[in-house]
Amino acid sequence: MPPLAAPIATLLAACVHAPPAVPVLAGDAGRVEGDRVELALVGGWLEATPEERAAVLEDSRSLVLLGETARGTSRSWAATLPTLGAARLLPVPGEAERRSDRELRTFHAVFDGYGVRGGGAPASWQSFLVISGGHRWRLVILDADEAALGQRFVDELSWLPKVLGGEEPVIVLANEAAGSNAANHRAAGSMEELVSVVRRHVDSTRLVLIASAAPRVTELVLPRGSWGEGWLSAWLGEPDVLLRERDGHALERTLDLALLSAAAAVGERDVEQLDASISAWAPQGDAARGWWTLDIEGAELLLAHRSISGGRSAEIRWSADGGWSERR
Repeated sequence: MPPLAAPIATLLAACVHAPPAVPVLAGDAGRVEGDRVELALVGGWLEATPEERAAVLEDSRSLVLLGETARGTSRSWAATLPTLGAARLLPVPGEAERRSDRELRTFHAVFDGYGVRGGGAPASWQSFLVISGGHRWRLVILDADEAALGQRFVDELSWLPKVLGGEEPVIVLANEAAGSNAANHRAAGSMEELVSVVRRHVDSTRLVLIASAAPRVTELVLPRGSWGEGWLSAWLGEPDVLLRERDGHALERTLDLALLSAAAAVGERDVEQLDASISAWAPQGDAARGWWTLDIEGAELLLAHRSISGGRSAEIRWSADGGWSERR
C-alpha cells in the first residue's frame, strides 16, 4: 500500500461516518423559556436497552445527557444520534465521550453552540437561564476532568464566579458527583474545588441541585437537610449498589422508601419495620433502574424518579419559600 493510502483511507472512513451537527437545547448565555420547562436527566444511555431508551423518549422531549452517551468517535456518534430521536439535547461530556476524543473535538463538532462564547478554544462548560412564569433559574454545566483540561481547568475556575451573581436559584450539571452514599465513592478533588467556588458565590438557599451520572447509581442525597443542595445521580443503565445512609448523608426519604419497598417486594405496611432494621442496602438493579424528570414551573421545581417498569417511584419539590419537601 502506498505511504499515503492508509491515512487517506482513514480520513475517508471518518467522513462516511461523520455525524451531523446538532444544535443544543441552549448555548452559553442563552435561555430556555416556557410556562413549564420539562427536562429529562439521563445518564448511561450507552448501557440502556432499546426498550429503555424508547420509554425515556416517549415520556420526554428535552434530554439532559449526563455523560456516557457515545464513545467519542465520529462513528460512535453517528450510531448514537439516531437512538435519540427528535429530542432536544443538552449534553454533558463524561468518561466515554473522552475515551477516544480527549479534547472533545468530535463532541464539539456534533453539538453546535456548546461552550463559552469568545473563550478561544471550545469550552466544555457553559451557563444559561431558564425563565418560567417570569421566574429566572440559572443552569451551570461544569467539567471536572482536570487531567484532560490541564491549564483550561484554571480558565473554568476563573469563569465560574462571573455567572453566579444575581438572585435566581442555581442548578449545577456536572460530569462528577459532589458527593454520594454509593459504596466506596469519594468526590474528585477537582469537583470539590468547583463546588467550593459555587458555594462561595451562591447562598445556600439558592443552590438547589448538583446533578451528574457519577457514580452510576440512582439516588438523591440531601446532606444538609431541606435547605441544602441536593446531590442527584441519574443512571439509566445497570446501577451499582447503594448505601442507604452514611456519615449522616441521608437519602431523600420518599425515594429511599420507594426503592426499598420495590427491592424488598413488600407492602407499604412493612416498609417502616424494614427501614428501622436495615442499614445497608444492595437492591436488585431493576429496583433503581430509570431516569429523572426535572420540571420547572414558576418558582417551583418538581423532581421525579421515573421507573423503567412504569410510573413515578417518588417525587419531591423545591421552592424558594420552603426548600425541599414532599410534593403537596
